[in-house]
Amino acid sequence: MKREIVLPLVSGMFLCMSPGTAEPGSLTMEPAFFAESGDYGSQETIRIYSAAITVDYTHAAGWCIFLTAVPWIHQNETYTDLVLVSGRPVPKGKSGEKRPSGPLQAQPAGSGPVVADEPASAQHHPEPPADHSDPIQDTSEAVPVDNDHQDPEDHHLARTRLSRDRAPLPRPDQATPRTQETTPVTRQAVREKDSVSGPGDTVLGFSLPVRQETDRWPEIQVQATIKLPTADEEKGLGTGEVDYGIGMKLEKSVGPWLALGELNYNIIGSPDAYSLNNYLAGSLGLSAKITPFLEGTIQFLAGEPMSEKGEAQIEMKTSFCYDFKSFGEVFLEFSLGMARGSPDYLLGLGYLYTF
Repeated sequence: MKREIVLPLVSGMFLCMSPGTAEPGSLTMEPAFFAESGDYGSQETIRIYSAAITVDYTHAAGWCIFLTAVPWIHQNETYTDLVLVSGRPVPKGKSGEKRPSGPLQAQPAGSGPVVADEPASAQHHPEPPADHSDPIQDTSEAVPVDNDHQDPEDHHLARTRLSRDRAPLPRPDQATPRTQETTPVTRQAVREKDSVSGPGDTVLGFSLPVRQETDRWPEIQVQATIKLPTADEEKGLGTGEVDYGIGMKLEKSVGPWLALGELNYNIIGSPDAYSLNNYLAGSLGLSAKITPFLEGTIQFLAGEPMSEKGEAQIEMKTSFCYDFKSFGEVFLEFSLGMARGSPDYLLGLGYLYTF
């Protein structure tokens, strides 16, 4: 029996799939549907529904190549400060926030919209009113000066005092210009929400066994992925950037159990408008056959925050796969979030057929 293929949309924190143990030389196709709900570190409950299809080919030598496409994904509430990364809503980092371009003029609060500064030559200043009154009469008394006996320094002081006493006084009808009081402009971020649908991102991956299982050592596989930005960036269904992932997978039989382990490092493309983090993610689990046709798996998943505003992801996942032999396999899975960056719950239903 083959275990189900873990899609990148299901384990969005991984950005890397774990192919099932398909028979060498086989081609497997798996359509699946997923529904999840949570606040993902925000203040609103977000529900995501998606349909995905995975195709993988396992060569006789043991290497495997796989492709996962998401032809449809729907998000009931999307916000301008959130973006889907590997199918999960992630708060955008603030280091790349865009601001309105151009200089802004400070103005009193509530005095209207903010406008750009005008050049000094283009600014208009009100002209003082025309002066039609009689000129100010000089009422100051002349200071007698004796040029023959006055000291030169005293003569200079006398002329200065005469000029000061004759200085015109401001008219009552001429208002003294007052300096305009200004306050800094305060910008507040506006969260707009909407419901969007469209195709999601596409993941192409490759895995290669590097060590076979022995009595002492587990089977070791190395794997690498590349995410192609096929989702609509304008709708917030993707980042519009290419991502990369590299990791390893371990499997070891322990009596009736199969121990599973996975560790991946994901390199996220850098959007121009905001920042995201590269992150490490992994899982530990146990799988066993409940009946000759039914297999059950329990996994613990964890991943680092994908942005400086994001939250860590921690989940417990339980899945069941029933083998109908020549009619293929059906799997059902349920995940329960244990951290704010994870969904509160996730349901998945899929069908796997081997050609």
